[in-house]
Amino acid sequence: MFAAILKMITFYLLGNRLTEAKQDLIAVKDNAADYAESRTTLISQNVMQDLKRIVNSFIGFLVMFSAIIFSGLLGLMWLFATAWHSPNRELILGISMLIPLCLSAVIYLMIKASWQKKPLLIDTTKLISKDWQSFRHGLDCTADTSDEANR
Repeated sequence: MFAAILKMITFYLLGNRLTEAKQDLIAVKDNAADYAESRTTLISQNVMQDLKRIVNSFIGFLVMFSAIIFSGLLGLMWLFATAWHSPNRELILGISMLIPLCLSAVIYLMIKASWQKKPLLIDTTKLISKDWQSFRHGLDCTADTSDEANR
């Protein structure tokens, strides 16, 4: 009879402890889901911003190469058209070719400065690195795992 009472008390205490642990595990699951959702939102925003930068850079490169091609074609047209017989043909040809070339150089320098200032997916990489370091240090055996430190 004493063993049955001891067994009943043990099961009662274990049952209470399991119910408390189950509530804590549900809270951990909810917090992990919220954390993952917020990180997913941040990463998707960072990727979308970088995709916009890529598209803008691509358009800039298209304009730059179009200006270079335009400059070459314009030079050939002036060479074989009216500027051939003009006394100021070097000046006209030089200015008409120099403007698109300078424009393409400015566009190239702006794109280069933009990508040097903020490399591709740098925010996402920092976010993932920070999360990984937090996770790694959380699993480290030197971390304080007492109940008072975790509350």
